Amino acid sequence: MAYTLHDIAALSGVSIATVSRVINGKPGVNTETREKIIRKIKELDYQVNFNAKSMKTRRTNTIGLITADITNPFYSEAAKTIEFQARKQNYTLIVGNTGNSMSEEQTIIRAFQQRQVDGFIFASSALRDSAVENLVNSPVPVLLYHRHLGGQCRHHFVGSDERKGIALALEHLSSLGHRRVAFISGSRKFSTGAERLRFFLELRRTYGIDETPHLIQEGGYEIAKTSRAVEQLMRLQHTPTAIFAANDFMALQVLHQVLELGYRVPEDISVMGYDDIPLASHNSIQLSTIDVQITHGAHLAVMNLINLIDGIASDTQPVRMLLEPKLVIRSSTAPPT
Repeated sequence: MAYTLHDIAALSGVSIATVSRVINGKPGVNTETREKIIRKIKELDYQVNFNAKSMKTRRTNTIGLITADITNPFYSEAAKTIEFQARKQNYTLIVGNTGNSMSEEQTIIRAFQQRQVDGFIFASSALRDSAVENLVNSPVPVLLYHRHLGGQCRHHFVGSDERKGIALALEHLSSLGHRRVAFISGSRKFSTGAERLRFFLELRRTYGIDETPHLIQEGGYEIAKTSRAVEQLMRLQHTPTAIFAANDFMALQVLHQVLELGYRVPEDISVMGYDDIPLASHNSIQLSTIDVQITHGAHLAVMNLINLIDGIASDTQPVRMLLEPKLVIRSSTAPPT
């Protein structure tokens, strides 16, 4: 026998509206009543008819997450958190991966629109991104996570204080005695790549870091490009004593490449990352890095989007949250010899 919402309400001795609030995770139901309804739902193995619900409310309880590169542990960790939190709020998450391609991003947007998602989280947008801008200016709830748009486009954003993060890394390397610090940047098409490079250039003099132009290389968030950047740096007449990569994904490739070239870390060269992906703390890696609070940021992103979908938050007052980064010192950095 398939039980209905009316059956659950009658057998629990409450109104249909109260059962509905419990099923949808809404407030306004005391703990004792909520637990009684949940027990009855489990006892009767009641299944929510989402198709009928969607036809009535014009909502699908589906969120679309668009990431830049799911092979980067940063995005897989964020996606895991977003999916878990969305599911706790009775939302289903569907994920698209752009591979940092704007044409792929547009294809995914169209596919998600066909699925009638209730809102979008973008962890993929470029500084100039007309497809995302068009969605931001539409009635559909949209929140950007980790990367934001440039220009005058007002939008909801949850990210990290990039200036503070770069300052923490440079202060750490400088305190160890490093002056010839190379920087491998991400793609300048994206806010993370552009801002981390800009703040490195802006702050390096403050911490006594060598301003030689050849110490700046672009890794573009790509393995092959990062490897070439390391090779160029280590061919310099005066090699760097430390390499600071603009994210951990590139820093892992830096570690691999300098070891392949016969250097020791940190005895011959220190390596600094940025993001603090879970792999950074592995015993065989122990990467010094900047913790941007991936899990906390992802949690805030999905909860703020759901607030926008539910009308709890105002779409006219953009959410802008910059989380405080933290320095994480591990064994990949040490004083130069």
